[in-house]
Amino acid sequence: MKLLILSDLHLEFGTFLVPKVDYDAVILAGDIFVPGSKAMRWARRAGNFGETAPVVFVPGNHEFYEGVLQTSLKEMALTARSCNVHLLAPGEAVIAGVRFLGCTLWTDFELPIQTKTGSLVDTERAMKAAKVRLNCPASTTLSGQRQLS
Repeated sequence: MKLLILSDLHLEFGTFLVPKVDYDAVILAGDIFVPGSKAMRWARRAGNFGETAPVVFVPGNHEFYEGVLQTSLKEMALTARSCNVHLLAPGEAVIAGVRFLGCTLWTDFELPIQTKTGSLVDTERAMKAAKVRLNCPASTTLSGQRQLS
């Protein structure tokens, strides 16, 4: 099976011309468009991958920007059905006998960070150094998962 694999297109900042290559299926491997539902509509737009090419979409972290996790997932699921896109968030798709598995990978900011010298850095200091700020309200949880904040 020939795959066209695309990721990190960040189409909210500009356009992307789909390469004219032969493929059996398209894999959109995250950070395609904000919000994620736009990525699937872009995939089905005439001139991109056509109406019939199987498209597998695995959201990256950027697909959830400007949204609430559970709401974004619901919107992406609805769009996936209407656009005939295989959404793996997490999930699986079988295309021509090939099984695809996918999920969004998240960083665990609660893990201790070890420096080159072997000392542990606390999460708050590490995030400040990386200029990362989390906005995790108390309601940010997934079914069966520990709370993120």
